[in-house]
Amino acid sequence: EARAQGAYVMSHAQGAPGIKNALRAGARSVEHGIFLDDEAIELLLENDAFLVPTLQAPLAVITAHEAGVPMPPGVVEKARRVAQAHTASVAKAHDAGVKIAMGTDAGVGAHGENLEEIELMAANGMSTVHALRAATSTAAQLIEEPCLGNLERGAMADLVLLQGDLHREGVTQLRGRVRGVWQAGERVR
Repeated sequence: EARAQGAYVMSHAQGAPGIKNALRAGARSVEHGIFLDDEAIELLLENDAFLVPTLQAPLAVITAHEAGVPMPPGVVEKARRVAQAHTASVAKAHDAGVKIAMGTDAGVGAHGENLEEIELMAANGMSTVHALRAATSTAAQLIEEPCLGNLERGAMADLVLLQGDLHREGVTQLRGRVRGVWQAGERVR
């Protein structure tokens, strides 16, 4: 139905059965994908679908709890339980060639901290180049916006200037290395 309307569907899915059901039904992307199995990874590849892992989400819950934010014990226990499985699933999907795009689980963690997602992708097996592409060109491909996520004539000119040589230094501590931000060609920071 979404395709018939010129749109697509993303699926907020964590467990393998839900992920596979969503992909069989034609979802373009799976957000989270915490418990991917081999069949789910194969379906992502067969359907040319994207994984938007949101690795930051369970860690944001744990960090908030440790900072004293009151939350139900079951929520904290689940975040701790899924964090390791989540990183293993993302690494396995990446190794298999699944397209991975960066996204957030907005509202779970603090807004404006999404550069941590790039750091987490790189810390869990993605190269610097693949982690940066997940946040730029692959994310733009997912939402079918060719004017985003690249540096070429006619593009939106949304840019982040970072200190250091990313080829040498990677994307660790990326959040502290921002030196300028441009949106649609206008400097905003």
